[in-house]
This record gives sequence, structure tokens and C-alpha cells, in this order.
Amino acid sequence: MKEIYFNTESGQLMLNNIPVAPLDGQKFIATMKENAIDIEKHTTGTHIRNFSTSGSLKGLEFGINFIFDCAHMQTVWMSWDGGNTKKYGYDTTESQLLSDKDTLVKLLSKSFNRNPDEINKASSTFQFPWGHISASASIQSSTAAIGISWNFLEIMILKIEDGYFFATESISLFRGMKREKLSSIDQDWKVWIRHGNEEIAYKTSFEIKKNKMIIICFFEENDGPIKFWDFGPAKGMNGFQSKPEGKYTRKVRRWFLDEFGIMLPQSGTWGEIDAFHDPHNHTTSVFCIYK
Repeated sequence: MKEIYFNTESGQLMLNNIPVAPLDGQKFIATMKENAIDIEKHTTGTHIRNFSTSGSLKGLEFGINFIFDCAHMQTVWMSWDGGNTKKYGYDTTESQLLSDKDTLVKLLSKSFNRNPDEINKASSTFQFPWGHISASASIQSSTAAIGISWNFLEIMILKIEDGYFFATESISLFRGMKREKLSSIDQDWKVWIRHGNEEIAYKTSFEIKKNKMIIICFFEENDGPIKFWDFGPAKGMNGFQSKPEGKYTRKVRRWFLDEFGIMLPQSGTWGEIDAFHDPHNHTTSVFCIYK
């Protein structure tokens, strides 16, 4: 049985120490295949897709359902395959389901070493900078479950050990990516820098919580792969600091942690991501350079 683990700093769900959520659909399927994790696909006839597998958390077995809206992983539901539901099935009473829910709340409280932030009759919720994890009971479906939702679905940094960037449904940047991949997706990328007759940098923008975000990606010449990308809010991070480390680099790292639950810097064999200050333009942003 695959072991379930929550990384509450990054918002990742792990199976046997492998990050499986949140990922976009293509990366999710590739990750499962690469690590020989069996999944079952369920079709609904709509843009909603879901995949299921199973795992064990602190000795309790769960059926895990990954729910996607187009390319976005929206939520993960972990239905407990034990307790009163296993014993009584659809004859489980409301009080028995609520007892099962309380068992899951105690399990999460022990895992997170704290009590829930919000408590009501049918669910208890633990809040994090990146989203929330809740234990709930559903009278209609006679199940007790753990649900995981992310509040940064508009922009996510995923598989950070690979320097993988995913934003909205149409922005996806990763090590080794070629520029033809960029032009094949539905996003208004504009040429930002030309070198001779060759286009080597592209820029686009999108919104998060009504704030404009800018991302620029740079490619090697002669049809080479992506070199680095630069990302940050259009306003609020501009100003001069006299040294590479200062007020604005600290501000960007704090913003990135608050918005996405990820602490900078991050590095690996793929390269490095950190806050970077441009002393010429007096701007500071999140910068990823690939090795």
C-alpha cells in the first residue's frame, strides 16, 4: 500500500515520497507512469476528469480521487475505506459518519500538531498559505473523507525539484523546453528580445486576484532550449536597493511564500529559483535559471 504524506509547507501531496499533487494533467499522468503508480481514469463526458488510486495514512487506508477541470487539478478527495462506512455501508447513520469524521480530524491534528482552524458539524478545516485540508462527513454518499484544495490554481509552481512552472491552462515552462512548444499553446506570447533575425525572449501577462503578473522566458540561440524565466507582479515590487540582497528581494521572497507556500531559494540539478533585483531597471522578481 502506498504511503500518503502531506508537505504542509509546499502544499504537495506525496505517495511514497513522490509529489503527485498538485500537478497539471499531463505532468500528473507522466509522474504516475514514471513511478509505476497504478491509476484508474474515470470519464464524465464533460471537461471534468478524475483519476483514482489508493494509499495509506498512519495505518488508515484511503481511496484517492484526483479531480481535474481541463488541465487544472482542482481538488483531491481521500475517502476512508474503514470505520463505520466499511462496517455498515449505506446503512451508516449520521452519528456514525460524524464519529468517523472526528477520527479523521484527530488523525490530521496529530499529523499537523495543531487543531483545526474552522470547525462545524460536518467538516473541520486546517488552513495553510497555499490552501486547506479538511475532514468531512457526507450524509448523502455515506462517506467520511479528507479533502485537499489549493487557493493558487491560477498560478502554481509544481515539481519544484525540476524547475517546472505552470500558470493558468496555457503557460507551461520546464527545463529543455523548445520555443516551438511555447508557440503551440493558447497564450498571447509577444516577442520581447530579438538577436539579429532570431527571437530569443518572449513576454506575456495574466491576472491573479485582479493583480497583473508578468512572465518573460529566454531561449538559447540557434533553436536551443529555454535558458531562464523571470516572473512577478507588474506593480508593488519596483524600487532601488543598493545591493543584490535587500528590502525588495526580501519582499519578493515573502510574497512568493505567502501566495504559493514555497520558500525561496530553491535549487537542484536542474538549476535555481530565487528573488533577483535588477539595479538598472529598479525591478525585483522571481528568477529561474536552468543548468
